[in-house]
Amino acid sequence: MKQISVFIENRQGTLTAILQLLKKGQIQLHAISIADTADYGICRMICDCPEKAVEILKSSGIAAAMAEQWG
Repeated sequence: MKQISVFIENRQGTLTAILQLLKKGQIQLHAISIADTADYGICRMICDCPEKAVEILKSSGIAAAMAEQWG
């Protein structure tokens, strides 16, 4: 299983914009977790096409990385 980590600013509408990009790319999310501070956050997600999701995010200028996750 692969997990995507996305670095996002902690401001109104940022998460919505990311989720809309993934929806437009027909990416289905299976799980999502967010850890935030006053200025930024890390959004971690599991989806059906992680490689495609990272490609979509990076092509839109969003910092995203993929890592293998075990059990």
